Amino acid sequence: MKRTKFVNYYELLGTAETASQKDIASAYRNKALLLHPDKNVDRPEIVSRFHELQHAYQILADPEKRKAFDEELASRSARRARETELDGARLAMQQDLLKREAAAQREESTKKSIALKLAQEKDQMRRNVLQRQKDEDDAAQRPKQLLYDDLDRTLRIWGFSSCSAVEEAFSPFGQLEAVAAKSSKKQGAHFVVMFAKVHMARAAMDAYEQKQLSDTVKIEWAKGRPPFLDEGKTLNSSILQSMTNPKDFESLTLMKMKRQAERQRIVKELLEQESKDSV
Repeated sequence: MKRTKFVNYYELLGTAETASQKDIASAYRNKALLLHPDKNVDRPEIVSRFHELQHAYQILADPEKRKAFDEELASRSARRARETELDGARLAMQQDLLKREAAAQREESTKKSIALKLAQEKDQMRRNVLQRQKDEDDAAQRPKQLLYDDLDRTLRIWGFSSCSAVEEAFSPFGQLEAVAAKSSKKQGAHFVVMFAKVHMARAAMDAYEQKQLSDTVKIEWAKGRPPFLDEGKTLNSSILQSMTNPKDFESLTLMKMKRQAERQRIVKELLEQESKDSV
């Protein structure tokens, strides 16, 4: 059965729902004059609207029928309001669900990013430890060579006017075995200073590099570079002192052994953890 379309008779007459019977009658007369069949013979759709207008007036002109129509109209309005409210609630729930899904995706992406970064850092740490161990093993296999020639404890110094001034400025760093004035076209006038020990020359160079000396002073190693150990590291005073003090040498050796044992332990733990992670 075909469902009849609901018509709002107030809208059809062009009046408000609170209009008086007099206003309804006046609105009907005005509309009826415009839509009367005698004036619209060749327009059947207008004639159909005229009949709807008549039916609307019959309902609204009768107080009992109008009351029943008003109740139906109010019921429909209430139903539309509920549907609108439900639609709003459904839309809000849908938007909330979309937000939750987006937040969950971002959280999952963040977790994966953090896990990947941690794995990369862990892998880099493992490679660094293994590389250090390899470097130390390679260095341990090379013959030790801690002998130096005279140039390893000799500095070229500029910025002084006499040997006595040089001796006064650099004797606090250690015993000076020789101080000589030199001059050449390439290097100009300067002084060559030989210290008794390599670490004394190193101390003087450190003071120069740390800008503890006068701005007019310039210092270079006589060889053009600092003394090096067989591993390729610059000689420091603790190693030089261990060469002359057996007890210090023994302590330094024990310290190196402890450091190597600790590094081996770390490598072992990293390899064990990596093995567990891969299971």
